[in-house]
Amino acid sequence: MSIEVLDLEFQRRPQCVAAFLVTTEKRPLLVECGPASCRPRLLAGLQSHGLKPQDLQALLVTHIHLDHAGDAGWWAQQGVPVVVHPLGAPHLIDPSKLIVSAGRIYGEAMERLWGEILPCPADKVIVAELDRPLPLEGVEITAWDSPGHARHHLAYQIGRDLLTGDVAGVRLPGSQFLSVPAPPPEFEREAWFHTLDKLAKLPVDRLFLTHFGPAQPDWENLRRRIQEVAEFVHERQDWERQKLIDAYAAWQRPEFPDQASYDRYEQANPLFMSIDGLLRYWKKRSA
Repeated sequence: MSIEVLDLEFQRRPQCVAAFLVTTEKRPLLVECGPASCRPRLLAGLQSHGLKPQDLQALLVTHIHLDHAGDAGWWAQQGVPVVVHPLGAPHLIDPSKLIVSAGRIYGEAMERLWGEILPCPADKVIVAELDRPLPLEGVEITAWDSPGHARHHLAYQIGRDLLTGDVAGVRLPGSQFLSVPAPPPEFEREAWFHTLDKLAKLPVDRLFLTHFGPAQPDWENLRRRIQEVAEFVHERQDWERQKLIDAYAAWQRPEFPDQASYDRYEQANPLFMSIDGLLRYWKKRSA
């Protein structure tokens, strides 16, 4: 068994969004597919291994956010079964609400960022049984329920490796900065802390982050960072939104040696999205 990182070069930026090719004793698997705008890069990555979509046993998505699973419908329509959290499955089968919600956020940039979002045929969607091994051939993969970033989030354990989606944060190659992706509407600090407690107990030596690539487990640092960003916004939640965004950016900017490094993180984890998610979290708590 091996895990190969496939760089999707999202918006022509390398080492920002990954998919993972998992070889098994039987047919290979794909974990994450990214959006349709990255499809040519992903197909080229598979082709470099002598593979076509039809050669895959399944596509596993950690959650249904567009940078992770925006093109799942196309892969399913090619005959590839798609494994997803029970809460995410209805939105892959009928992505209309997902499209409307994303359209409100991204507006005219929708097509450029994500491309076409297609529905998954219902008979190609495999609903994962939470915290149990998946019914796949040639490899044992456990789908761990891992809310916090999103309620419909899964982390996939293969041996002593864990493919973490966004639940282990964002850490890009060449930097030690750990960024917290906290988009609306489902960021939940307490649920994320519970997930960290759960994942920290697993016999795992190596993580594979969708943003980006292999990393060592660093659960306590992530817990500290989640607490820090939540408190930062809580203390300023009455500020005008743009003023808060600017303050959040200024707070994090010293962590980066240059503008290019900062821009790479902004591409992987847009700052305004986390501000909106954190504000929504505190608003719900005060309601």
